[in-house]
Amino acid sequence: MGAACREHDITCSRSKDLTKRHVADKILAEEARKRITMKDSTLGKRAAATVVWVAMKTKTKIGMDLKTKKKKPTKRQILSKQNALVSYLFYLLGVFSSLVSGAAEVAKAINNNKAVQRQLKKLKRHNARHEWSWSLSRSIQAIRNYKIKID
Repeated sequence: MGAACREHDITCSRSKDLTKRHVADKILAEEARKRITMKDSTLGKRAAATVVWVAMKTKTKIGMDLKTKKKKPTKRQILSKQNALVSYLFYLLGVFSSLVSGAAEVAKAINNNKAVQRQLKKLKRHNARHEWSWSLSRSIQAIRNYKIKID
């Protein structure tokens, strides 16, 4: 992920052309998506990759770094951009809420695993204690049943 970000930064710093920058953004978004779906990625790496992926998708959709001269926007255009921004903010909110719920599920699974391990240790201690007392009682019983014959 670090190498992909470095390549993206180099490409964007060398190019003034918006289409080349968008191509670099799409490549970085694709690399981030791959990191998100990798099975060996940790939760922290997936969260960071998700942030990069959402940022690159949002950047290409909004068209940041657009340096062309524009006419003064009309009220309708301003409202349209505001609506688009609000919808993207809701999209980001959904992404972050899914990350939080995923993290909560992971924490729940870890806690359940710890509880099962504690219960297993308790059961082993219990069985060991009863096994010791059972073997002791068998030894005492064997001693009582042993009769010494004296001639």
